[in-house]
Parts: sequence; C-alpha cells; structure tokens
Amino acid sequence: MRIDAHHHVWELARHPQEWMSADERAVIGRDFATADWAAEAGPCGINSGVLVQTVADPAETPDLLDIAAAEPGTVGVVGWVAFEGEPANALDALLDHPHAQWLVGVRDLTDARAADGFLITPAASHAVAAVGQRSLTLDLLVRERHLPAVAVAAYAHPGTRMVIDHLAKPDLDVLPAGEWTALMRPAAHAPNVAVKFSGFATQVRELKSAGAQVRDYLDAALTLFGPDRVMFGSDWPVCTVGAPYPEVVAAVEDAVGRLADGEREAFWWGTASDWYRLDAGGRR
Repeated sequence: MRIDAHHHVWELARHPQEWMSADERAVIGRDFATADWAAEAGPCGINSGVLVQTVADPAETPDLLDIAAAEPGTVGVVGWVAFEGEPANALDALLDHPHAQWLVGVRDLTDARAADGFLITPAASHAVAAVGQRSLTLDLLVRERHLPAVAVAAYAHPGTRMVIDHLAKPDLDVLPAGEWTALMRPAAHAPNVAVKFSGFATQVRELKSAGAQVRDYLDAALTLFGPDRVMFGSDWPVCTVGAPYPEVVAAVEDAVGRLADGEREAFWWGTASDWYRLDAGGRR
C-alpha cells in the first residue's frame, strides 16, 4: 500500500487558482480531477491519497469533502478555515458537513502572510488549539523563515499534530541538506511535528539530475524526524511544472531503496495513516 499524502484537484471556474505564476499557468492552468490523479498515481503503485486545499476560500473544503465521498482512492481531506475571526466555529461547521468523516486536517497558508511570526500571534494560537481539540491535524505551508515560529507554536500546543508541507520549500540546488537540517532542527525536536517529503520537483532545476540532493534531503529528514514522522507527498499536479508524476515517484524510490522494510513502509503509508488517523474511508 502507498499513500500520496499531498495532492490537489481544482475546477478553475468554481475556485480560481490565483496563486499560479504565468509559467505555472502554462502547464497546470486547467481543471484537474481525482480521476486524472488516479490515472497517474495507479501505475506508480499509489492507490490512496490525501486531498489538500489550494485556496483561501471557505467554499472549497465542502466541495473537496463531496469529492472524497464520491471518488474511490481519496482517504482524507486537508481543508481550510480562516485563522482570524472564529476558527472554532468554522471548524465545527465543517465537522457538521454530511461527509465530515473525510476531514482529517486543515492547512494554514502561512507562506502567504506578511508576518513571519504569525503562528505565535494570539489569533493563530486560538486556531491552532481549536484544530487539536477536534482531533484534526494542522498542515503548514511555510518557508524557512517561518520555522522558528513553528517550533514555538508546536511546544505551546503539544496536543495539536502539525505537518510541515514540502520540507518548508527549500531550494535544493542552493541550500545544502546540512544547512536545512540546522534550520529545521528546533521544529523537529517537538514530537508533535512531522514533515512531508513533497514539493521537491519544483525546488530543483532538473529533477532527473538531482538524485544526490533528493537522497541527501531524505537522509536529513529521516535523521531529524525518524521514519514515523516523514511521509511521501507528490504535490500533484503542481509537481508536473517540474517533472511528471512517475519521475517524482522514481526519485523517491531511488532515495528510499536503502531503507529497512519497516522504514519504507512508514514512509509510503504508515506515517500518513497515523498522523491523519486514516481509515479506508476517512479518519478513524
């Protein structure tokens, strides 16, 4: 069994993806459905996926929950609520949705915020606590500059499971894995923080020639977090801006080939299953 712990779908007419650059729009500026993802994931041995939000739109998460209920292979949804205002009420509204069993977490688009320390503000603290109190997982789309605040927030809210998306989006061609390790270490020391080995296809100039960087980063992530806190995610279809889905999986397969059987199983499915409390159809 393999789980893709991070992929997306969107219908542009319903949820415009305004975050796309012109170069990204040229490649992925069209609609993507779960059937499209399954057609690419299946031949790579990936049969389950966690569907992750893309835009700060309250209407998107209910749509994703409906998709999860209708489409085989989707085992969870990471949605979105505004952290400002009354996030607890917004979370409760989602948990009242007819297909709420597929809601396994929410994500904050921290990298779009002006303040590097937003996660330790009173508003964010209230939201982080509310997520944990509802047994949901908090995904964090952050960059390196946000990692100190991630560490502080993690220790302040030990009951909230947090997952750092895309390794915090380092440039693998520029930042050596050792320097990334130093930046990530404070957050990794918090036992309620995990990381997704995802997003790397768009963080290198050419994935086919970046095998050494991918291996170095995976080794660094496993050393920092341990296999029970590192999970695979494709970031499809965004990853296709950098490389096709099979190349993304192949790069990871090469990197994890040296691991013990139990470590590979954790990476491919066990960690995601545990951190999102996944069942065959939604959260446990």
